[in-house]
Amino acid sequence: MHIAPRVLQLLGACSCPVQVLRSVLPGCGLAIPFTRVYLRSEMDGVLKGAPKTEQTVYVDDIAQTAQGDTHEIVDALVTGGRMFCEAISRLHLKVSPKSVIVSCCAKVTDWVKTELEGFGICVQTAGSARDLGILLNPGSRRRVSIQAARLGSASLRLSRTAGLVKVLRGARKLVTTGSLPQALWGHVSLGLAPTVLDRLRTQAAAASGICQSGRCKTTAIALAFGPSCDPAVKLAREQVGAWLGLWAGCPELRPDIRVAWVHHHGRVFSDLGPDWNKVTGPMAATMATLHPYGWVMRCPDLWVDGDGNRWVVDPNAPASVVVDFVAEIVTAKLWKDASNFWCGGGLQSGL
Repeated sequence: MHIAPRVLQLLGACSCPVQVLRSVLPGCGLAIPFTRVYLRSEMDGVLKGAPKTEQTVYVDDIAQTAQGDTHEIVDALVTGGRMFCEAISRLHLKVSPKSVIVSCCAKVTDWVKTELEGFGICVQTAGSARDLGILLNPGSRRRVSIQAARLGSASLRLSRTAGLVKVLRGARKLVTTGSLPQALWGHVSLGLAPTVLDRLRTQAAAASGICQSGRCKTTAIALAFGPSCDPAVKLAREQVGAWLGLWAGCPELRPDIRVAWVHHHGRVFSDLGPDWNKVTGPMAATMATLHPYGWVMRCPDLWVDGDGNRWVVDPNAPASVVVDFVAEIVTAKLWKDASNFWCGGGLQSGL
């Protein structure tokens, strides 16, 4: 049944049978389990033959990572890459020509590429790579090309929705079901700079159907979609929730995370606040996202909120406690800022 030919249907007409001979069969509930079973034995061999290389498998997306000094990394990746390609060849599969080597050091990238080419393995090199719609960036420079493209597409959808709600008020539900999910997909890996977030909130308010001149963004979004659907609130909730999940799910990495946290905090923050050009990953994004709301986060598990309360992050405690409190703090600040607009007195208490 799984390998049977497929037939496409359109307007009551059927196509000729199509035999699926490449890639994972889409739309079949057995495709993923069969793929995992097919790869299992050979991937076990790669793990045993290249123990210094960590293998990450997501259906047919496979990544190899290594840590250490230059020689250790090159040796581990070359060995792991060679064994992986040999295993794939035995399975009569092909390695995608779009396979990429990503490293924080250009020397390591070029060295691994040269060594693999000696075994007839051709790969590309890049400063960053896209995986599941999220940019993997091991370097020190912020790269937002994919994020900018996604926000551009969402902006176009919001503009179209803003025109549609003028004649059909119910169309504004497209904002919460389509435009905002697209704009915020994968944002936790890099965070959204304040100017970008403010522009997104402006576009969401324009698509709310409340078109009065001088409208308040916070009020328009709250009346049309609800306070919890404000992009600023969703951003903070998802950013903190993702980081707490990472902290709780990687106990073996916590000593390294503590060291990296102090390093990133000193690199990103100055007396003027966070430098978003230096925010390159979820760790720095979490610090920078909560900074405008008064949070001081010098350690990964010890945070101080705007009122001076100390929060000890327990990985065994439910993350919803911190996430819900952060959402309340963000919502309160949005209403406080809204109260400073013309005739906004009283909004500091919310609607």
